[in-house]
Amino acid sequence: MGSPKALIPVGQTTLGLHLCQLLKETLGCDPFLLGDGPMGDSTLQRIPDREPGAGPLSALLGWFDCFPHKDVLLLACDMISMNGPALKWLVGQHRCLQAAALLPRFPDRPFGEPTAAIYTSAARPLLEACWLEGRRGLHRSVPEDRRSQPIIPEMHRVAFKGVNKPQELEAARSGPGQLSE
Repeated sequence: MGSPKALIPVGQTTLGLHLCQLLKETLGCDPFLLGDGPMGDSTLQRIPDREPGAGPLSALLGWFDCFPHKDVLLLACDMISMNGPALKWLVGQHRCLQAAALLPRFPDRPFGEPTAAIYTSAARPLLEACWLEGRRGLHRSVPEDRRSQPIIPEMHRVAFKGVNKPQELEAARSGPGQLSE
């Protein structure tokens, strides 16, 4: 993208801070920032990555190093169209969760979205095993039989799409009801 995604302008703030506010307003709790990436002017509590710059798996392990028995909703800072109803749907899926992780899935993909997901404390040993084996990819860190992968309802699919290229950002901004610069 040419610059940190969390610093993408959204209205009078940045995407990262906008998502933090959305989490707070929708779920009624203060979010934590995982890692040391730039966020702009933020006083939110940070949880360091296990190994700085090693990606989302390192960030999750940093969370579990600090809070070994707490589940975590992980939300990447590239989801420009995330909204309250989609977050409520995701959290609602967690209420009946029997698996170690909940990774919502687009119907045309073989695996769920690992960075808009809920990881329970039962996922920690699975994540640790990946880390020790040198595997850093988050999407395969929890075995398929230990994850729940509900299909994202059509009305929420746009909310779970991340932006990774400038043209994806422009397309997301030009869609109906989307955030602007």
